[in-house]
Amino acid sequence: MQGINSLIEGKNVGQKRPKDSYFAVLKHETLSLYADEKMIECQGVITLSYYTVSLYPSYLPDNEVFLQDFPIRLKKK
Repeated sequence: MQGINSLIEGKNVGQKRPKDSYFAVLKHETLSLYADEKMIECQGVITLSYYTVSLYPSYLPDNEVFLQDFPIRLKKK
């Protein structure tokens, strides 16, 4: 988890982002996925009404949820 946190915080610039992670934009019930933070070319779209969305890791205190970037978990309904 430490590698992901340092990637999110901009540390270790030479470190590559995991292949299965994306930059995302949420609009209504649609999550648009992009390969990089420039968000020029959409890589995919997920309709969230077909998924159960949870915070990952689930033990984060409420005050940390709004202070930092962190992964979310999508599980098909």
